[in-house]
Amino acid sequence: LDIKKAGMGCCKPGKLLSTFPLFGTVTLEQPPVPYHIVPHISYVRPQVEPVKKREMSCEAFLDFVVSKTIIRPDYMNNPVELEKISSMLAEVRNDTTITIRGISVIGYASPEGSVLFNKQLSEGRAKALVNYLLPRFPFSKELYKVEYGGENWEGLRKMVAESDMAEKDRILHIIDHIPVEINYRTNTSRKKSLMLYKQGNPYRFMLREYYPHLRKAICKIEYDVQNFNIEQAKVLIHSRPQNLSLNEIYLVALTYKNGSPEFIELFETAVSVFPDDKIANLNAASAALSRKDTLLAEKYLKKAETSTPEYENAVGVLHLLRGDYEQAKLHLNKAAESGLKQANFNLEELAKKEENIELMSKLDY
Repeated sequence: LDIKKAGMGCCKPGKLLSTFPLFGTVTLEQPPVPYHIVPHISYVRPQVEPVKKREMSCEAFLDFVVSKTIIRPDYMNNPVELEKISSMLAEVRNDTTITIRGISVIGYASPEGSVLFNKQLSEGRAKALVNYLLPRFPFSKELYKVEYGGENWEGLRKMVAESDMAEKDRILHIIDHIPVEINYRTNTSRKKSLMLYKQGNPYRFMLREYYPHLRKAICKIEYDVQNFNIEQAKVLIHSRPQNLSLNEIYLVALTYKNGSPEFIELFETAVSVFPDDKIANLNAASAALSRKDTLLAEKYLKKAETSTPEYENAVGVLHLLRGDYEQAKLHLNKAAESGLKQANFNLEELAKKEENIELMSKLDY
């Protein structure tokens, strides 16, 4: 702030005579603002998969005339069900990067009648499906294998549990607690208990509404996939990611900038292809944390590999972003002790945040 002294005449413009500073230069201190943590993320490179063994399967609920094993392609819903299997086989037939090891057709029976009859019937129906597929696809007969999947109690339980049928809880109790095998001492079995309960009314309802859908066949293809270089993998990641290994997806990710949208998306693709893989879940959790998505990260961490410093770093970042600094420090120190440099960077972020919190508290005071 200055005081200026000027002389003014009648007919002349004013003239500045002198300037006196009233105060010296004053520097105003900027108030502290909340510090936003920048997480430092680490990823685990998956192991190389020497032979990429894969499988795909398709369920078909084929309709057969009662007690018959002949497939009628135009019967009831068979055109739709047969097309599902045919489409899957056509997909592998046209893929030159795979080698088929086997095609299993597994027949399941509804739990009625004798176990021996059900086994014969379901195996006969599975063979009928193989005979239907053989002339339509150029696969060797030796590749096909027929299996008996058993009486489909699991499917029945699922249908009952998802229904609103009368006596639902009691029916589930019978399925869960009474053995299938006949107890000759008490003359009881699961089937007999269902048939006798409430004069057989719930059983007749299930026989009519549920049992036809339990007679199914599963066609499962087991195959090996060739290995790919990075350029090939970049193409396949958008068309057939299931033919890539975790390591191949990881190498494609490294061609993008760490933390970029493309980089993060690849780790999310990896966990969608390998949902139960511990490394895939750990890397997906780290990718979610890079976006500060703590809810998704926590979900992936529940299925992640826990024996690595990268896991400790991810858990530390999760607590850091949620404001639990004591737990964050505990896990980050473990990761840092293992030599993970990202953990040291996160500890520095934690120190900056704690210093910022202290400054903010003094301002409030």
